[in-house]
Formats: sequence, structure tokens, C-alpha cells
Amino acid sequence: MATARVVTDIGYGDAGKGSLVDHLAAHHGCQLVVRVHGGAQAGHNVVTPDGREHTFSQFGAASFQPGRQTLHAAGMIVAPLALHGEAEHLRSLGVADPLATLRIDGRCRVTTPLHQAANRLRETARGAGRHGSCGIGFGETVRDGLLCGPDALLAADLRDAVTVRRKLSGLRDRLAVDVQAETGPVDPDADRDAWVLLRASLDDIADRLCGAVATVPILSWAEVRELVLACTELVIEGAQGVLLDEWAGFHPHTTWSTCTTASANDFLWDVGWRDPVVRLAVVRTYMMRHGAGPMPGEDRGLNLRLPERHNSAHPWQGGVRKAPLDLVALHYAIDACGDLDALCVTHLDHAANLPQQPWTVAWRSEIDDDWIKRGDCDYAYRLARPTPSDLDRQARLTRLAFGATAVAGGPSPPTAERSAQQAFAAKMAHALGLPLAWCAAGPTRADWWAPTP
Repeated sequence: MATARVVTDIGYGDAGKGSLVDHLAAHHGCQLVVRVHGGAQAGHNVVTPDGREHTFSQFGAASFQPGRQTLHAAGMIVAPLALHGEAEHLRSLGVADPLATLRIDGRCRVTTPLHQAANRLRETARGAGRHGSCGIGFGETVRDGLLCGPDALLAADLRDAVTVRRKLSGLRDRLAVDVQAETGPVDPDADRDAWVLLRASLDDIADRLCGAVATVPILSWAEVRELVLACTELVIEGAQGVLLDEWAGFHPHTTWSTCTTASANDFLWDVGWRDPVVRLAVVRTYMMRHGAGPMPGEDRGLNLRLPERHNSAHPWQGGVRKAPLDLVALHYAIDACGDLDALCVTHLDHAANLPQQPWTVAWRSEIDDDWIKRGDCDYAYRLARPTPSDLDRQARLTRLAFGATAVAGGPSPPTAERSAQQAFAAKMAHALGLPLAWCAAGPTRADWWAPTP
């Protein structure tokens, strides 16, 4: 019987989705990895057992394995120029023809250099109030697609440079008005890189966008359904994390993407998938995030105790931020999904370096708000579920989180023995109310194991 496995990060991202997808694909003989949301801002790090390393952005995280294909479903935002660069890096690491493994739904929206320029101008203008953008134009692409409808650039358009040129011209006109209304006149001396992108030749941009995916099959909806339903093992690779979700996250420090299981559920229903679905939550042994936004319990000392070579400071988002495992935030993320089946715990090899009270078990807050589901206004042990499409209420959650003091607790960190690491992961799973499915104490698919009784 066919099975679809959905991988969802229940934190702020960076929980180890890439490694888990790589492991699941190898363990279950997966033929297809589907990206149903997100875009080029994703960064899913994978290290192979033979030592090759790549941070997957648009290709599925199982792409080191022969015979694995990647599908960009309609909710994925495609960045052709970044995609071409990623393919070149994979080729240098021994993946023979990465673009030959990719399929793109023709309805995917397309990120261009113009979106990237607008993104950077808006974020720069926010100053100290930055949202935490990656600066690559993902949010601008979604925003423009919502506002302009059929005039948005789609993957299907990339077969015709004339159409692309026409849509780019309209895009530049829209952005010139929209961005300047928010930021004021563009100062070429204040942000020269963005200015150069905005003034670039549209013919050149169109040619480069079309050329980047010239060999990639761009599918109709019927072809997408046929491809998916022909699979017996399927992995849906989520992007970012539930705490960054556009409707459930800490507004405005969120992404323009649905990061709960809803995107995967909608996709599977639409294609007619009626076989079993296993929804896996993935989490580190501690919290981590890039960019601005609330993070109760943030401990800058954890960056020294828990170093990571591939998670360096980002030119737009700033440095990496870490905190003890936050049961309040993670329970909220699990509730926001509402259908997770099991927990997968990563970075157990780092757990020995956690503080003696390695969890945040409650938030202390003086704010009186209906977000607090249990306890009182002094301690928040559980938060209410998000209200669909109510960003004002999400902004109140953000204020609550910014003002909260983390209450430390939890079991002592484990030793380096596998049995101790597994016992610690089991305590995490019990505290979060999910069965434990997989444990990982290292970066490769060989470092995963199923818990023993």
C-alpha cells in the first residue's frame, strides 16, 4: 500500500527536516519528494554518509540518492536563477544531472530579481523594526501574486520569453509605485544593489529566467496528478517552521507561507491521494531561529555551547539565536496543526551540552490576554489555538511572547550513550503528547534510528 509521509518542523525552522527527508527516502525507498510551499529561502542541510554536504533550497533533500525526483507543487515559489546555481553546486558534488530530476507545476509563481530588489528596499526601510526577511524576494513574490492575479509570472510562462518580458514590465511598474509608497523615493546611494536590480535590462532578465529552466519539465495539473499517484512512497518536505507560519506564527515576524500540515493536506486531497498519510513533527533538542521576532528564554551563551558550522550569521537576518526547548511554543505549534502523528528528535548529539534545566516549561507574563489557555496571567502553560485570518490576534500573541519570561525546568541533559539520548527524546515526546518515531544523533541519514522499547 502506498504511503505519504509529511515532514513538518514545529519550531522556527532549522530542526533537521533535510536530514529526516534524506533518511525517510532511503529507509522507505521513496521515489518522489514534493515541495508544497516555501521557496528559495529554505535551507535544509544534508550531509551524506561519505561526507558530501549541501544546503537544499529548492531541490528535494533526498537528491543525493539516485532515482529520487523532486516535484514543485503549485504552492511552491520557484526562483529559477537560484535554482540554476543550486543545480551547479549539486553537480559539483557528484549529482550527475540535478535538473533532470526536477518537475515543476506550471502554476508555481516565479521569483525574479525585481522581487528581490523590492524585498530588500522594504526591509531596509523598516530599520530597527525589521521583520526578519531573508532578502531573496519570496514574500514579494507571494504579495504580488495575490494583488495582480493573472498578471503574476508563473512557471508555465517561462517557455515564452516575450510573455515573461511583458509580465516583468508590468511588475516593475507595480513595484515602483508600491515600494515607494511605503519607503519613499529610492535612494540609489543608500541601497545600490537593489537599485541595480530594479534598473536591470528586462530582456536580459527574461532570457536568464527562461534559460535557467529550459530543460526542466513544466507540468500541467493532469501531469502532476499522474506523477504523484504513480508513486508508492512519497515524502512531502515542509519548509521553515510552524512558528513562522503566515497565519499561526508571531505576526509580523513570519513568512508568506502556510507551514502547518495544511499545505500538504490540501495537496494530497487535490491530487486524489487516498492511501495512508503519516504526519511527522521534527524538532531539535533546543530552539533555534534566524531573524527578528520573540523567543522566550533566548540564551546567547548557547551559541558557544552548541556551535554549528553551517549556521553562520546571515547578511539580512543577522546571527543565529538559540533557547532551551520551549514546551509552550511547541504545544502551540502542535495544536495549530492538529493532526500530527509522531515526533522525530534531532541533535541528540548536542543534548549533553544543554543547561541543567534544559526546557522552558511555562511563560511568566503580566499580560492578560485570551491567548492564555491554562493557568493564569502569571504563568502560561498552554496557549489557545490560532484564529484563522486574524492577524491582529497574532500580533497580540507576539506582544505576549516578547513580554514573557521563560520558566526553566525539565530533566537533566543526557550523557552521550545512545540509550540515554533515546530516553531524553522519549521524555520530550511524552511532554509534547506525541509518540516518538525517530531519533538522530548526527547529521547523516546513518545517524537516525527507530527507538527501541
